[in-house]
Amino acid sequence: MPMSEIAPEAPGAGMVWVKGHWNWNGRRYVWVEGRWLPGKRDGRWIEGHWDERPRGWIWIPGHYE
Repeated sequence: MPMSEIAPEAPGAGMVWVKGHWNWNGRRYVWVEGRWLPGKRDGRWIEGHWDERPRGWIWIPGHYE
């Protein structure tokens, strides 16, 4: 279950908010806080998400498409 996060004000124009997510560190899941990244003019931001595969679920990090 995602943690409740409120994105702080963007530090500059054209920034993209990357939501926090759970990450497996080899022993347990830990929460990775959301953060601002520089945006790109050419491309659409795809949020990070979990994807079911034949061998289980994997985390697909956010990326530009």
